[in-house]
Amino acid sequence: MILHKTYTSIKQAITNNNIEDALMQLESSLQNYPDDANLYYLKGLAHIKLSQWHDALSCFKTSEHINYNEAASASRVMVERIFNFYNKDMYNP
Repeated sequence: MILHKTYTSIKQAITNNNIEDALMQLESSLQNYPDDANLYYLKGLAHIKLSQWHDALSCFKTSEHINYNEAASASRVMVERIFNFYNKDMYNP
């Protein structure tokens, strides 16, 4: 029950673009629940909002490693695609 309220609070902070608040809640929660895959997934979402792609990727990979979940996997793939994307026309004037 406690974690459900925590998840809800963090999701709300991310939705409202209160990313610093979300990250503070996540850090505190991860100290108490270091093996919670959902917390790492939410942390990855927060890092995406800040365009911190490497941090987001790390969080999604950690979430998958702890307990495979489809959302973390899909998010990891999305971030990897962002890394792999480039516009060839930009390199050929």
